[in-house]
Amino acid sequence: LEMCTWSLEFATCLRILSQNVFQDEDGSVHSWKLKLDKENPENNPDDYIQGLVNNLQHRQHGRDEILGGEILEAAVRHMCGLGDAFMELSIERDGSGYAIARSIYLPSLSIFVDEDEQGGIQHYRQQIRVNPGNDDIVWSGVDQARILHFKSPNTGRYGLVPGLSQIDVWTDIKEAMADLADAARGASILPNIHTMPPDKGENYKNAYREDYESRQREGIIMDLFLSHGGKIEKLAAATPTLKPLLDNFLQLRYRMMFPGVPVFLIPGLGLEQGASKELGSAPALAYGKLINTIRSYLAKQIIWAIGVEVVLNRGYDYWLTQRPKVELEWPKFITQEVPGLTPSPQDEEVAQETFISVNGSTAQTLIRG
Repeated sequence: LEMCTWSLEFATCLRILSQNVFQDEDGSVHSWKLKLDKENPENNPDDYIQGLVNNLQHRQHGRDEILGGEILEAAVRHMCGLGDAFMELSIERDGSGYAIARSIYLPSLSIFVDEDEQGGIQHYRQQIRVNPGNDDIVWSGVDQARILHFKSPNTGRYGLVPGLSQIDVWTDIKEAMADLADAARGASILPNIHTMPPDKGENYKNAYREDYESRQREGIIMDLFLSHGGKIEKLAAATPTLKPLLDNFLQLRYRMMFPGVPVFLIPGLGLEQGASKELGSAPALAYGKLINTIRSYLAKQIIWAIGVEVVLNRGYDYWLTQRPKVELEWPKFITQEVPGLTPSPQDEEVAQETFISVNGSTAQTLIRG
């Protein structure tokens, strides 16, 4: 949780990921939508499902979206940063039937998944205290259907936390930051050594000290007159150069990156490594796969929510006939058209503009300086 909030590298990766999942090739932000086969309409769900999905995609509670738009960005941040994101659906009945009327996120770190002896979900539980108690909030039975559990795949009941192996790196980077700050201050604020001539006694030294301190209180010391053999010099720094500390700090910053996010998207790191080298290599393509993987995690829960509303209004057997035809479509996220991969100058300019529109001001700074 601390890494997700205070680590520049990790928190920035989460922010970029949560935005890029919903970003289109022209830079605009769109939500998911129902995927339709225009050439073979018989493969599409019927009109009722199409209308319901379109309505749910744009449905709002007051000013807030229920399952579309920007509300799912938080699910991406929590899922990628903490491993899990939990959302409760509020289901209400109106004149035409049941509908998902509202959604609200639940605190990820206070929601527990209890399983039965066969490994099935017994209930979801929100603990008020460290240990389970009678005043915990429990979703059991049919109420379990109102909980959307966004998580990265794992064999257990919770999602795998991508940054779990980087906790030690986060500890090291905080120590390295403190060491670097101390060394920088020490290198700029070193004490003066006043060496007295060997033939002078204590009275001379005391008089010299009093005169020097008096001059300090008056302001900048412009002139000093020392006896033969006296001198003033700076104490040698314990760390004569900051380069070893800076190199160690830079390597720790690289290790704090969210796995799969290209280095060139993080302020400072792309310039250190060389943006042109990074932009023309495989990480950009791997990042596109990461985006699609996260979208698949979201789609699983969105389709579950669609199924809940359909079952409440048309029955489970009806949903079984329509479920195979329900697929979601996402905005087209371009990663292949990056600068350096196209030979034509005209294509290069188009690729740069597309890449900047998708990835924002960070990419613009790296490419254009």
